[in-house]
Parts: sequence; C-alpha cells; structure tokens
Amino acid sequence: MFTKNAPSFLLDSELVERQLLLILCRLFVVLFITLTGWRFESNFEFSFGSINSSPFLLVVTTLALTACYLLWLRFGHLLIRQIRVQLFIDVLLVTWLVWQTGVFISPYGALYVIIISLAGLYLGRPDAIAMAGACAVFYTALALVSPEPVLYSITGQVAPSSTSQIIAFNDAAFLVVGLLAAHIADRRNIGETLKDLESNFANLRVLHERILFSMNSGLATTDLHCKIFAFNRASE
Repeated sequence: MFTKNAPSFLLDSELVERQLLLILCRLFVVLFITLTGWRFESNFEFSFGSINSSPFLLVVTTLALTACYLLWLRFGHLLIRQIRVQLFIDVLLVTWLVWQTGVFISPYGALYVIIISLAGLYLGRPDAIAMAGACAVFYTALALVSPEPVLYSITGQVAPSSTSQIIAFNDAAFLVVGLLAAHIADRRNIGETLKDLESNFANLRVLHERILFSMNSGLATTDLHCKIFAFNRASE
C-alpha cells in the first residue's frame, strides 16, 4: 500500500494521517446515522423522551472508542495492528446495531460492506478476505441465534422458508466484496511496485548520465544493434 523505499518516518506519517481520517469518518458516520434515525423517529420534533437508549449507547460507545483510538494512535507504534483492531471492533458494533434493528429488516447490514472495503484499502488482500469471512460468520450467527419474534413478527414480511436464502445471499455478497477488495488491493500494490521500479530506473539513468559526462575519456553506450544511447563530450 505504501512505497517500500520511502523512509520509515514518511510511511508512519502517511499511515497516521490515514488512520486519523478513519477514526474521524467513523465518528461522523455514527453521529449521522444516529441523528438521522432519531429525527425521523421523532417526526422532526425535539424531545428528550424520544431519544432511544440504543442510539444513545452507540454514540457514547463510539465517543469512548474514538478517545481510546486517538490515545493509542498518539502513543502506540504498531499502526497496522491498530487498524485491524479498529475494524474488528467495527464488525462487533455493526453486528450489535443489526441485532437491535431487526436483523433481516435492518438497513445497517450494508455497513459490513464498508468495513470489508476499508480492510482492502488500508490493509491489503489477506485482511480483506479475512474481514469478509468474519462479517459472514457474525451475520450468520446473528441470524441463527435471533429469536423468532425478531425475525418474523416485526413486519411479517419475512417467511421462515426465506431465511436461509437471505443468509446465503448476504454471506455471498460479503465474500464477493471481499474478493473484489482483495483484487483491487493487489492491483494497487502492483501499480505502486511499477512506480517504484520506474523511479529507480530514472534514478539509475540520471546517475549513469552524470558518470558518463564527468569522464575525461570518450565513452558511448550502445545496444546490440550498435544504436547509440548516450555519449559524453570527449567521445563526441
């Protein structure tokens, strides 16, 4: 994901900025989801009694985690491990949020896809596939252990015969997104490797030209077909 030949302090600085962006975006998403849901549930009327305990608990938990992440980012050194831990905790929070909002009828299952995509963007292929597998396992376990009133009685629109299809469809979607994120991560790594090779080749070419023009004796470089690539003033 990052340039291998760059100094370590530059890599750490770039990774810290990306991780800080991840922390702040997570907080923004949680606040946006909570405030939007609260406003629609309360019919755009402010009332302290309309504040549900579950969204309030989600906001408080996210604020506490944000403070912990910022402290860890300030004093910690294993940045990649921090991102892995954060994304795994995100999976747990999304699982709890899906549980609280009706599992199959919950609109927050799409957040799993975002977490998988972030794993591919920040960490790479193995972590994207692992995160997709974790999301599939948590969602399947959540659907299987959910009581029947949560699954069917809330709306009556989900028949028991359709549960296995819904679980399989969502799990397949998580795995497909994980494979796509892994493929994109591989393509990005290949592109960055090619950029590194191109940069190294350009540096070698500049070094070659400087050595060539600093020599007092005549020297020219050619290919196997005697095509001249470079020559110094003495050879000219």
